[in-house]
Amino acid sequence: MQREYFNYCIRNAKERDSLNQDELLDDIVTQIRNELDEQVDFIVLFGSMSTGNTHPQSDIDIGVQVSNPKKELQTIFGDLLSLFDYVDKENSPKIDVTLLNLADLTLQYRVVRDGKLLYTKNDKVWPCFQEYVLVRYPDWEYYIQNYLKQSLGA
Repeated sequence: MQREYFNYCIRNAKERDSLNQDELLDDIVTQIRNELDEQVDFIVLFGSMSTGNTHPQSDIDIGVQVSNPKKELQTIFGDLLSLFDYVDKENSPKIDVTLLNLADLTLQYRVVRDGKLLYTKNDKVWPCFQEYVLVRYPDWEYYIQNYLKQSLGA
């Protein structure tokens, strides 16, 4: 797993010199897995960190897919958000967690296109999700783009 995109973020986070990118990544994955246990199918890094297009205010975008949830998906999403409330926003990068079960197709497509897999329950769940999104997205892309053009006036 390529983790070099965390380097920029960590180097520029005040007073975080002792925390390396592997520790940060491992901490994020561990906390999510501890919270959701066997419900986690996969965890993926996406957004500017995964593409290398970071800037000093870049956040860390993490996507989580669950199966057989023990709670309502909205409750799980709230639990994920509260996991990283402890992060010192002034001295650390913001960690933005998305529950991919609830994400729209456009976001799911961006995660598949640009995402870097951080954890998977088994070798089949991430490729299965990728296939699911890549089969559906072309059917809806025209309508999504048309809607965006009309709603944004572009």
